[in-house]
Order: sequence, then structure tokens, then C-alpha cells
Amino acid sequence: MREPETLQDMFLYILDNYESSKDEDLKEHSTGNMVRQQLKHRLMLEANLPEDMYAVTGSVGQGQWAEIPWVAIFLKQLTIRATKGYDIVYLFPADMSGVYISLNQGWTYFREKYGAKEGSKKIITVAKIVRERLHLVPERLQLSSINLRGRGELSKGYERGHIVGRFYSKEAFPSSQELIQDLQDLLTIYREVESLMEGRSIDQFNDYLLMHEDGYYVEEKEEDQYQETIAHHLETSEFTVQEEPTPYSLPRP
Repeated sequence: MREPETLQDMFLYILDNYESSKDEDLKEHSTGNMVRQQLKHRLMLEANLPEDMYAVTGSVGQGQWAEIPWVAIFLKQLTIRATKGYDIVYLFPADMSGVYISLNQGWTYFREKYGAKEGSKKIITVAKIVRERLHLVPERLQLSSINLRGRGELSKGYERGHIVGRFYSKEAFPSSQELIQDLQDLLTIYREVESLMEGRSIDQFNDYLLMHEDGYYVEEKEEDQYQETIAHHLETSEFTVQEEPTPYSLPRP
């Protein structure tokens, strides 16, 4: 088989080979290496991602093949964890019918903070609010839901955490140039999320959005009032203060 040369080739190589690769040993497998190393480095190179600003990580699972392989791009100022915060992630559905590019959230954070049932509601709510506040999303990236056709909890977590993005069908896969253009546009949207946070931590920002949804309104520019309101809400609701989780570990989210 010809060695993949372009970004498009690399994505199609994974789509063509992932299912059969799952019958083989994961360790040092060529398909795993394509996700974790080659695709990661090609994205950094072609999208011209500064290493001091962005981190790129790929995963095909630990010990056994993941149902949903992924490659994620993190804005270091916001997060370097796949389990918490916001990132841009390429998600390969379980049936390998194509690839999603998604502005997404770490599901594990919501599950651990609120429990699976309540966390499912809150991550969907945050995705909806952020989606409604974005102004720089081109029409082709306005996909508001994804279907990874998976059975595992992580697959459902990705689906709940999706904000905006696009699906690339294997049968009509775009050129490398189009892939990079979409990534660049989604990076602009990612930075818009950063601006919406106005210097708040991920916890503060998510709590702020959820408080608005619950009818607790604060002036965004009045930080002292914001802090007083969030403190009150923490005392009178199911919100609990959480310690920072340990440094991120795979699998995601």
C-alpha cells in the first residue's frame, strides 16, 4: 500500500484500515501511529500551529483499541486536558463512515462534577448556550449535532459536548486544502470562545452560563458582583466546589 502523503491521504488511510487493525495488537501498530503521530504532526505543520500556543494529541485507546479514535487540538491558555474544557477534535465514528471536526467539551468534567444524569443535561445546555453566542461560524461549520454510532459512554459524551463543526463523508472526502481552511476557521471560533470567557476559568465560565440559564443574571463586566452571585448560587444549589483533577489522561473525553 502506498504510504499516505497528504493530509487527505492520512484521514482516508485511518478510515480504510481502522476496523481491520482492531483485530491486531495495538502496540506500535501503523494505524495507531498514523493517528497519534503522523496525522498530529501534519496538522500542526499545515495549519501552522505555534507550539507555544497549541497542543495536539491523538488517541486510539490504551491497552485496547478505542471505539472512537480522535485527534484533538487544545488552546493551551484554556486547557491541556482532554477531559475538561474546550477543544477542537477530529472524531472518527464507530462505523468509519467519515470524520467529524468538532468544537467540543470534555465530558468527564461534567460527569464527575454533577453525576452522569445531571451532567448529561448540563453539558448539552452549555453547548447550546455557547453555540448561540458565537458570531464567527461560517455556514458550512454550523452542524449542531453529531452521531458517532457508538455504544460506549465516551461516544455519547462527545455527542453531548459538540458545539459546532462539520462532517466529512468518506465517499466525498474534501481536499487537504479544504480541510485546513475549515480548521483555520474553527480555530478562529475557538479563540472567540476564549474571548467569551473574559479571563474566567473553565469552572467559572461554565457556572456563569448555567446560572444564566437558571435565571441568575449578572453583568458580565462587573466581576465583583459576578463573584458574589456565584458564591451565593454555590451555597443554595447543588453546585459544589471541585478540586482540579489530576493531569489529563486518555481516553477522552
